[in-house]
Amino acid sequence: MRRLPKPKQQFVYGIDQTVFLSNQSRAAYLSEDGAHVISVIKYQGIETNTERDLQELEQTLDLVQPGWQDELVVKQYLSKGHGLP
Repeated sequence: MRRLPKPKQQFVYGIDQTVFLSNQSRAAYLSEDGAHVISVIKYQGIETNTERDLQELEQTLDLVQPGWQDELVVKQYLSKGHGLP
């Protein structure tokens, strides 16, 4: 994101939901133009629903960083089954 709509809200660990949000740029220099790299992760069990999982992650962003879509530069979504074997 170009900027954080709520700059003081940089870390969330869900208690009632299995989500984790972190502003990785808070601790590391990750862009040349000062953009923020945000990670939103959902801890999952065996059964998943790719569309529902993405919706829940975006709802977390809506709650923590309202207006994030207006600041979005790039979005990458990796559903379960992508990445690690």
